[in-house]
Amino acid sequence: MKLIFRLLSLVAFISLLPGANAADASGTWKGAFDFQGNPVPLTINLKIDGTKVTGTVEGLPTTPAEIHDGALAGDMSRSG
Repeated sequence: MKLIFRLLSLVAFISLLPGANAADASGTWKGAFDFQGNPVPLTINLKIDGTKVTGTVEGLPTTPAEIHDGALAGDMSRSG
């Protein structure tokens, strides 16, 4: 459950980056997190349609894990 919360937090963080908007968050994002002292690489594929967010997360034991029921909220017209 902690892992899912961390992944959702990552998606939320990406959408809040300065200059980011819905079109900028779509695509492939790569990174890693530490799990018991070992780096675990992840690839997150985001698809954004209006405020709806879907996609996949690769690198987990249940790869690919589906992202569904995601949503963007707030002012998406902000520019950096």
